[in-house]
Amino acid sequence: MLKLSDKVRKIMIITEVLPTLKTLNRQDKIRAIQFLESEVAKEDSIFADNREHEFVSQTDAFEASRVLQKLIDERKANAIT
Repeated sequence: MLKLSDKVRKIMIITEVLPTLKTLNRQDKIRAIQFLESEVAKEDSIFADNREHEFVSQTDAFEASRVLQKLIDERKANAIT
């Protein structure tokens, strides 16, 4: 758990970083966005807990394909009428 001084420091850091980000050229801003996106993705990774996860292949998902096709056909029929 963050102590109050840690929270204050994080706020100070972001208030220092934002003005600096504004001064970057377009290419460096994109690099910053890519860096932040990568960091967030690492934190949100569904595999971060190192547990086994079920992998479902769409190769044999015939029932799902039939259901999806039925929905598409129904929407097309409703759009025509």
